[in-house]
Amino acid sequence: MPHHSLYALSLQYGPLMTLCLGMRTTVVVSSPAKAKVLKTYNNILVGRPVIEINKTLSHDKSSLVWADCGPYWRHLCLISIVELFSPKRLEALPSP
Repeated sequence: MPHHSLYALSLQYGPLMTLCLGMRTTVVVSSPAKAKVLKTYNNILVGRPVIEINKTLSHDKSSLVWADCGPYWRHLCLISIVELFSPKRLEALPSP
């Protein structure tokens, strides 16, 4: 069971660990106090990795997919909900 393995690792390395799972860096938190801190400061800690090709493809993070969490990203989400995923637009799509 993965949670048993993560628990054993937390006993050895502490309540806050960084694991590389394939190409993903993952933070494992096994302490409620540490989880609360991470949740409180989530907006500072989250973000997309900065890779040069992403800057070019996304026009310097101006797209919804690559934008960092924040007011600009929320604005893009609102536009996509209102303009792309409105009931009228969804009804206009051909059914499979």
